[in-house]
Amino acid sequence: MLSTPTIAESRHVTCLGSSTTTILTIGDWSQGEFAICVSQIKGASDWLFAEDSNSACKILAGDQFQPQLILLAQALPGSVQQREIEHLRQHAPLAKIVVVAGSWCEGELRTGVPLTGVLRLYWYEFLTWWQRQLAANAAWSPNLDGPLTPRDFAVDWDCELDAIAAVHSPSLASFETIAATLEHHGINCVWSRETSQIPADANLGLWDGGQLDQKELAQLQTFASTIQQAGGNMIVLLDFPRKEKFTQLRAMGIHTILGKPYIINELLAACGLAIQTTSPIF
Repeated sequence: MLSTPTIAESRHVTCLGSSTTTILTIGDWSQGEFAICVSQIKGASDWLFAEDSNSACKILAGDQFQPQLILLAQALPGSVQQREIEHLRQHAPLAKIVVVAGSWCEGELRTGVPLTGVLRLYWYEFLTWWQRQLAANAAWSPNLDGPLTPRDFAVDWDCELDAIAAVHSPSLASFETIAATLEHHGINCVWSRETSQIPADANLGLWDGGQLDQKELAQLQTFASTIQQAGGNMIVLLDFPRKEKFTQLRAMGIHTILGKPYIINELLAACGLAIQTTSPIF
């Protein structure tokens, strides 16, 4: 059982590099998919906790704590209101505000009114975004206007990678889309729809998947095992990943899970981390 952090337990967060970051989290981070996010954050940080935005504003009004990063857990559509964002912005004008949305919030951007002045990420997007920021020792600058805009400019990936990737994709067109991106950055891609087609020297596996039913899960397990036995890491792309799927994939040792549609720079960053490291990033 994950314990909820308290104000008394909060400290400055040490990121990779020499800089430090102060973080204020708002909401219930102890349940469901948010607990997975907490496990990622706890590996690199401690933080100051507030039960809701009103409590957060009272903390910020004291002038003793000015965070660089504010994280809000949004479990249900509409549970984070624009007026809350405005109040937080008034008390912490220089902080980056990130709303982490749970599975029940899928489709909210199509049917509701998007929040402004925040970066909005689904919980599974947050995991790779967080690691990407830490790896680049990125500045936590205030948000541009719009829920997705800051994600594009968070960290630009311009490193040359060196790998041979076995790519399982359902169609040639999908494979060519992925290969065109990765090969531009030094990753040689081989379309591997069957395990027997995986190159012997492949050190990276990429599974372009769907909803991950039992049949696909069994195929992925065989594919991933072949890559892992050769010393490589696996990246899995899924349509709207669920907490249950994360649990299954974590047990399989999958390195990175990305939702679709993915952002190119985030896929490149995931490839870079998978090539350079051995432990899963979620």
